[in-house]
Amino acid sequence: MLKPVLVLLLSTVAYSVILSQHDMQRFGFYSPLDQIRSNENRFMHSMDFIGLGESGYGSRDEALKYNLVFGGAGIFYRWDNSALWFSVVGNVIANPYNDIGFDPYGASWQEEIRYSHDFGYGIWEIGFSHRCRHEIDNFDPGEMQDEPTKRVTLYAGPVFGFLSKKIDISNRIDFTWGIDGQYIVVASDHRSPENDLSPSLENLSFKLTPHIEAYYHLWEMAKLFVRGINTLNLIEREIYFLSRAELGLQLNGNAGNIEVYGLYEKMFEDYTSPLPQSNKVTSLGIRFRSNIFR
Repeated sequence: MLKPVLVLLLSTVAYSVILSQHDMQRFGFYSPLDQIRSNENRFMHSMDFIGLGESGYGSRDEALKYNLVFGGAGIFYRWDNSALWFSVVGNVIANPYNDIGFDPYGASWQEEIRYSHDFGYGIWEIGFSHRCRHEIDNFDPGEMQDEPTKRVTLYAGPVFGFLSKKIDISNRIDFTWGIDGQYIVVASDHRSPENDLSPSLENLSFKLTPHIEAYYHLWEMAKLFVRGINTLNLIEREIYFLSRAELGLQLNGNAGNIEVYGLYEKMFEDYTSPLPQSNKVTSLGIRFRSNIFR
């Protein structure tokens, strides 16, 4: 039994390191139709939450030392096998360069509204998403420059998605997979000082996000998981990748779960500086979320 588990986990990690991700999907996919089906039509059917903290090691200039995420989602209306829902997620990154060793310098926000329908074999979704990043402490901590630097990004557009049903391999092993796509209709990438040394999000036209999760059930309330969450960014007819792989332990309760995990993330741009800066980080994290988040 152990050998197929190791093969599944290692192959999933290898898959995730090849591809990439940069948005809300790094932290959890919301799937309202995974709830027990109800024949009743309901307004404001449920409200759900997600929050996590990560401590990173090995990133350039320690730009990705700390990562905090907080957010939630809710269903406007639920009927039959359909739901109209929204989500709002905030993300704060920090370095250790102040007196208390925690200096937040960048914040991102993402808002989405989606319509989901369960076709039995999986859940299809359409909607609209907006994401932006803003400065908090407006200087470059790695170089400690006298002149402040700035990087503010924004993009928005229609989205589509698919979430598979749980696929059982054995009585202990199962996995799910899915894909998200976004067509960008408006984008901005403001830098100070200005430069053209790296791909600009002003020219971002499409994002594609495949993802996969595999679980090994230890007992009723605990399971091991491996997760690959990825994004391909189409910028000026070139494809740029980011990568994220997680391995951890999930403890399940009646209303939600706690995950303790390690992760590896590699990105062609970390968007923390106006100058081109690829980055990578190995982190330890803890995630709290209601069961409706995958």
